[in-house]
Amino acid sequence: FIFASYCRCLFYDCCSWLRVFRVLMCVMFFLFQAEDGIRDLVRSRGLGDVYKRQPDSLTPEIVIQYANAFVKFTGVGGTIVIGHDGRPSGEWICNILEGTLQALGSKVISIGMAPTPTVQLATEKSDSVGGISVSASHNPAQWNGLKFLNSDGIFLDKDECNTFWSFLDSNLDYVNFNEYNKSVSYTHLRAHETVLELVC
Repeated sequence: FIFASYCRCLFYDCCSWLRVFRVLMCVMFFLFQAEDGIRDLVRSRGLGDVYKRQPDSLTPEIVIQYANAFVKFTGVGGTIVIGHDGRPSGEWICNILEGTLQALGSKVISIGMAPTPTVQLATEKSDSVGGISVSASHNPAQWNGLKFLNSDGIFLDKDECNTFWSFLDSNLDYVNFNEYNKSVSYTHLRAHETVLELVC
């Protein structure tokens, strides 16, 4: 009887702690999802990913600001690969990225709709100085984000991320009208063919 009573109390204690744990997780989830502004979701890994909710906090101005910082980070005049996943906002974000990068003097290779690993591979296999994947990973459709890659197609490390963030408040230095670099359309089909060539 005593042993049964002890097990019963232990069971209720565990259930109580489980309820407390669930409440804490709900609170953390609410705070995490309700946070407005830039959210570096993977700062512990040193990645410069930016996730924002559209349309209340993900705006063209934010996209331009980060595109400008990335050009400053990679160097004016270099080639940058861009691509987006299937989210509804992906296309217009890439359009703004493409125009802004060109206006700032960069050459753009646009691969259209493609998963982040394909953008990484296209960045690695080209002569680009970096890449931007427009995606918010597992987040709901109303979210989208920018994932920044170095010239090897790898996410920015801690030092690269810190340098990149230092350019966020810098001025927009548009090039003259005769200095624009053309954009190259590298279709997602060709990008996937490149993946298959490496795998097969």
